[in-house]
Amino acid sequence: VFAALGTLLTKAQFWDDSKRTGIEVAVSIVFGSLLGLAAGLLFWKLPLVGRIFEPYLVSFYAVPLVLFYPAMIVLVGINAMSVIILATIMAAIPMALNTAVGLNAMPSVYMKLARSLRASPRQTLLAIAIPAAGPFIVAGLRLAVVYALIGTIAMEFTTAQAGLGYRIRYLY
Repeated sequence: VFAALGTLLTKAQFWDDSKRTGIEVAVSIVFGSLLGLAAGLLFWKLPLVGRIFEPYLVSFYAVPLVLFYPAMIVLVGINAMSVIILATIMAAIPMALNTAVGLNAMPSVYMKLARSLRASPRQTLLAIAIPAAGPFIVAGLRLAVVYALIGTIAMEFTTAQAGLGYRIRYLY
């Protein structure tokens, strides 16, 4: 195995596949984290919206979204964009859920303090709410990274024409 790995590491195709997968994972992490953070903030600011959509997010969290890859191929085509879209969704779900939980677990005295200091909504969000929910947001980010990586490689494994998932399938 190690001899084959040494040979594989000398081939340019392996590094091209690694580059493609790295770009797909990085883009998925960035967009998934931003989308998840925005969704978590929305669920916190509008609790009714959170109560409506949280069960759907939790159920999507339990379902392997790789199952939607054939539908994404039909909509977008067999290219990197279909992998990025699904990996972004996979990364956004834990980020949104953890952000919402962290913001909802924040002690109410923090918001009372912000009101008594006449902090603007932006100041309240950036100086009080997000730091208070920081441990949950970081946990969501860690999960988003893992889900983006797993999702990207799993989707490349099925039908992609390049990437580490494709290379694993090809060498198998």
